[in-house]
Amino acid sequence: MGWVLGLVLGLQRRLGRWLAWLQGRCVLRIANPQDPPILPTLDSLTQIVLGAAVGELAAGRTLGNRAMIWGAVAGTIPDFDVFAGQVADPITNLAFHRCVTHSLYYAVLASPVVAWMTKALYPVDGKPRLDYLWKIWLPGLLIITLLIAIGSFISPTPLRGVWTYSALVALVTVTFPFLVWGFRQIKARKSQPHASYKTWLLLFGLGIGTHPLLDCFTTYGTQLLQPFDDLRIAWNTISVADPAYTLPFLILMLVASRLLRTSVWRRRLTSIGLGLSSAYLVFTCFHLMKVRAQVSADLADANIEYERFVAVPTLFQNVLWSITIDQGDTIRVGNLGFLDNPFQLSPKQLTAYPQNDHLLAPAEGERAVEIMRWFSDDLYIVKQLRGDTLAIFDLRFGVLPVEGAQPIFGFQLYPRQPGEEWGMRQVPFRDDANMGEMFGGLWERVKGVK
Repeated sequence: MGWVLGLVLGLQRRLGRWLAWLQGRCVLRIANPQDPPILPTLDSLTQIVLGAAVGELAAGRTLGNRAMIWGAVAGTIPDFDVFAGQVADPITNLAFHRCVTHSLYYAVLASPVVAWMTKALYPVDGKPRLDYLWKIWLPGLLIITLLIAIGSFISPTPLRGVWTYSALVALVTVTFPFLVWGFRQIKARKSQPHASYKTWLLLFGLGIGTHPLLDCFTTYGTQLLQPFDDLRIAWNTISVADPAYTLPFLILMLVASRLLRTSVWRRRLTSIGLGLSSAYLVFTCFHLMKVRAQVSADLADANIEYERFVAVPTLFQNVLWSITIDQGDTIRVGNLGFLDNPFQLSPKQLTAYPQNDHLLAPAEGERAVEIMRWFSDDLYIVKQLRGDTLAIFDLRFGVLPVEGAQPIFGFQLYPRQPGEEWGMRQVPFRDDANMGEMFGGLWERVKGVK
């Protein structure tokens, strides 16, 4: 299991470097050079472990450790949409991430294609197919490209450069399994897995399908109903990276991978890992309910009027929660932790941010503004930077609880030449930001206030 993680993550990085080299050679460049690609934070390790687990349960008795390998591949496939950032403008890239490739539409229609392509890598006679490139790989590339492109065209979200990024994401999707297979061949694995198409379909269907379902629990959310609805489903119960979910699951899978496929404990450990991780998700749901009930009571006691509020866990744990309160022209942000004594949201702990929506007047109607309003669910603030450049921050993600910290997630909007649409790029951290100090401050706040 350990080398499975290294293989999948390593091949991901190699693909990224290769595409970046092509972009540097101007082979793939269509985005404005002022617009660096946006690569939203991913928890690839968690998705790999979850994919390996469902792969083992779906096909472990037939494929052995190969079930974990291919399950990990399946769990990674939806996140190949990040490669669209190599060719798409940042506005499209922001809207496309966790869009079509994270939908039920894609899980249902792409899984049969990838399962068919993978099964073809393992013919019954054990001899590699010399016609794989033009009879399997190329048709698969065309079908996946069409699935992504059709979903993007139907989508209510305004996306541009559809054919280019669809072809690139499809290229990575159909090539990655081939690279994994090739790596296994180089290692001279003599035995070949003989699994039915139904088994491969179950493995990839579960691997690809569980990925967006897990993403629904995060603050970033996912567009599960694309291309028919651009609703961003975000249940806000778990951080995008939470070791309490991932590490126990990973340890159990590592132990299970060392056992023979015939061992009953192999399947039991996998089931225990999946059960514990699922139980933790349920636990985070109860945490959310308790936090929301407490915040509602505290705001009522303080006579604070508001339209709505959002509660989300802060990074890496589920103890400290960020609270974002919408008061119309003002948004207040604070923190509530289960280790606070008392467990109470004090008005003194809330920081008020004027929304400054009037600053967007020069960019009203611009695609970048509409996408940011949709993405942030209107929980944003605007700041004037140098010249005509604006910064728009999504306050759903909160602010690190340290002095001088800026909101975690934001973008700069800037005018280009007359007649051209406004550009967008991610807001970097301050030049003087000390990440160790910032996360140290987060940890101190997690430990609670008295």
